Amino acid sequence: VQKILDRCWDILDTLPASLLKLRLLTACYGEVFDEPLADEARAIIASWDSVSLTTEQQEAINEFQTVVDNPYPWEYVEE
Repeated sequence: VQKILDRCWDILDTLPASLLKLRLLTACYGEVFDEPLADEARAIIASWDSVSLTTEQQEAINEFQTVVDNPYPWEYVEE
């Protein structure tokens, strides 16, 4: 996983703000929970016109929000 993340860091810096970059940021954030990744993803989402989102954009936003809201989906947390 670390080798994949290392490669992602190199690619992220070269990608423009886009659906692809949001998906990559989401995947990376889901592994390391580094807040600057989430901030960049939020900036991409904020740059989109919420009235005219494509189905793919909406799916990517939902996926990102799920990762942010539930960072440990496979862990049982005792309350």
